[in-house]
Amino acid sequence: MINSLKIKKSNKNTQIRSKLIIAFMGLALGPIVLLVCSFGFYEFTEFKTTALDKGRSTSFLVASEITRYFKNIEQTLKSTASLQDFTQKSEMGKRDVLQQLLSQHSTYKELSYVGPQEKERIRVSKNRPTHIINKRNLSGSEAFKATQKEQASYFGPIRFDENNGQPLMTIGIPLMDLQSNEYNGALIAELYIKPIFNMIADFNSNLNMNIYVLDKENKIVAHVNPSVVHRGTKLERTPTIGFQRGLSGQPSFLVSQKMILGKRDFLVVTEQDVLSAFTPNALGIAMFFIVILVAIVSAVVLMTFIIRDFIEPVRAVSKSVVRIAEGDLSERLAFNRNDEIGELANTFDQMAETIEKNHNLLGQEVAQRTKELASKVKELDFQKNALDEHAIVSIANVMGNITYANDKFCIMSGFSREELFGQNHRILNSGFHTDEFFTDLWRTIAKGNVWRGNIKNRKKEGGFYWVDATIVPFLDEQGKPFQYIAIRTDITKRMDAIEEAEKANKAKSDFLSSMSHELRTPLNAILGFGQLLEIQCKETLNEEAKSYITDILQAGHHLLELINQILDLSQIEAGYLKVSLEPIILEKVVTECITQMKAAFADQNKILITNQINDKNIVVMADSLLLRQVLINLLSNAVKYNCEGGTVTINAKPTSENRLCIKVTDTGQGIAASDMEKLFDPFERLSFKNASIEGSGIGLTVSRKLVLAMGGTIGLESELGEGTTFWIELPLAVGLPVSTT
Repeated sequence: MINSLKIKKSNKNTQIRSKLIIAFMGLALGPIVLLVCSFGFYEFTEFKTTALDKGRSTSFLVASEITRYFKNIEQTLKSTASLQDFTQKSEMGKRDVLQQLLSQHSTYKELSYVGPQEKERIRVSKNRPTHIINKRNLSGSEAFKATQKEQASYFGPIRFDENNGQPLMTIGIPLMDLQSNEYNGALIAELYIKPIFNMIADFNSNLNMNIYVLDKENKIVAHVNPSVVHRGTKLERTPTIGFQRGLSGQPSFLVSQKMILGKRDFLVVTEQDVLSAFTPNALGIAMFFIVILVAIVSAVVLMTFIIRDFIEPVRAVSKSVVRIAEGDLSERLAFNRNDEIGELANTFDQMAETIEKNHNLLGQEVAQRTKELASKVKELDFQKNALDEHAIVSIANVMGNITYANDKFCIMSGFSREELFGQNHRILNSGFHTDEFFTDLWRTIAKGNVWRGNIKNRKKEGGFYWVDATIVPFLDEQGKPFQYIAIRTDITKRMDAIEEAEKANKAKSDFLSSMSHELRTPLNAILGFGQLLEIQCKETLNEEAKSYITDILQAGHHLLELINQILDLSQIEAGYLKVSLEPIILEKVVTECITQMKAAFADQNKILITNQINDKNIVVMADSLLLRQVLINLLSNAVKYNCEGGTVTINAKPTSENRLCIKVTDTGQGIAASDMEKLFDPFERLSFKNASIEGSGIGLTVSRKLVLAMGGTIGLESELGEGTTFWIELPLAVGLPVSTT
């Protein structure tokens, strides 16, 4: 049995080795990696803090130097205007002051004095003659308007000289009258700010940083490279303090310092890329990673020795398992080790020995079971052949499509197996049964229940045949059907016989109905003439003649009752009975029936009829006329077959499922158990056939059919010498309006 096993060998011989390597790497290198990450994070944080601190101090220093530079120029202009009483001097004196200031400071390009009337009065320039004839109207000058309106120093935007390309800035100083302190014009200077750019270049060179100045629109207005300013370079967003992409597009540490000149705001930005920030500590970082590398190599070497000592025994176990699975049950490991692997090897050898013993026992048991199974299969074949010889057998899937059909099925239906396989059982539908019939069939077997019944099928070439069918569902592990087996017996002859019997019975009923009508007509004439003789000749006839007339009338009434019952029976069997079910108060109907019986003959026989139905609100679903006919028939039998001075009681009691049981009990001689079923056969009177008690033997037959037509049941209970109880069970009417008829 083991020899038949096929071992699936994996080409990945190093799967365990790989997993162990990964595990050891995780255990050995995990802490190292964690240490590296922690060290890297710490170093980065320290470098970041250092770089940002350096950027803060540098940006503050640059902003302070630039501010100080412009404040000195502002202070120089203010001193010139105030200390020399500039506004009180003549025009020539003012020009001399401005010319002297222009010659003393190389940063000035041009100096102008603008009077309070918004017109340039004096202008001196390094690039133009000292005497200027055309004086400009500076009413639209931003510098003049700012100094006039704010009466404060004005610092203009940074721009470039069109002739030499040097950066320029306009500074305006308001001139105030020393006595009236009123606005008396402005001193406007255009100066070169190349020293600012040189200052930024010196800081860049000394501190290995990229320093530049932004205006409020994030446009670069001062940079070590003037072309950056010429291009109108702008940053996408205002830089914040921290780690972000700078002007170069590389990850950098950025710090900005706000700088205010007059009403104009600037930002001094220092930018240091990450690589240059780490350069001073590169040697220390390299030494750290060399130590880490040595640790990793040592861990790998140690791991290799440990894994090899573990993997080799595992491989040996794997090879032994393969040999055992291939059938070599004598394979043993026989390791000579005192550790856990040696213990595992000993346990494995014991297991292999146990498997060898059990394999031998299992082989013997399998041989015995195989022999028994062959015998069972042979027996099942005999049973199948016997079933095929007797019954029509087919198997269908859950959709009703035929998957198997025996020879008898093919012979009976006229279809070949090829024509039947894959077809639905509807191929045999004769059209005789209703859709509700097949719906009930499928509902039953779909729930996993067995269905039994008679089915009329159609043959391939025409014609029909009847089968007594039993359909058994085969259920899966979830209890749901996965196929159905149908076993059928041919009952065509029986059904034909039943059909012929029903036709004969209907013909009989039609004949009896016709004869009853034919007999009742002359009988009514006899009864009429008998009653006429009894009335008209009452005084002239002797007693003997009167007794003859009485006999004629009694015999005529008995015969009329017999004919009426035969007519009722024939109408029921012919299917002419009309039933109208409606809610009826039971107590009212029972009272009327008892009154009618007492008037007829109950008092004459000294029979006491008692109504024990106390609940006058009991309502049943029945046909009023048919219920009266049944109750009168039962009461009539209870009175006629009672003993002299006996009693008849009638009561009612609800049963389960909203039904009511009505009982009529007498104190007669009772009925033997062997005779009870015969009572409901037509014309059956048991031992009373030759008695003096009148009866036709049809009343109980008619009563039974009437009760069944109203959806009820009828039966009896009796003991010899104790009396008899007839009962009928009808449905209760719940929540329906009551009929008053």
